[in-house]
Amino acid sequence: INLNIINWAMSCRFFEIGLEEYLLLLIKDIAGERKITIHYNDSGLNQRTKELLLKYPTLFKTNNETGKLEIGFTDEIEQQLQNNTNLIRR
Repeated sequence: INLNIINWAMSCRFFEIGLEEYLLLLIKDIAGERKITIHYNDSGLNQRTKELLLKYPTLFKTNNETGKLEIGFTDEIEQQLQNNTNLIRR
């Protein structure tokens, strides 16, 4: 069973506390070994999401068959996410 994210809310850019990175790490913990996909539709109004995709280009890959984004964690990516959040995982 895969983990499919249908809606993704982004934080206000003024906070800059690494909420998105924290949530990605939380999603990784919840998913375990399951494949994680995101239903992403570029509406032209989601600049913050585009910035996140560009910030972590090796984390997000588009599946050409489904059109969904697949999240592929590595130890290096996980460390980058951890370094870029001010929030603490329990």
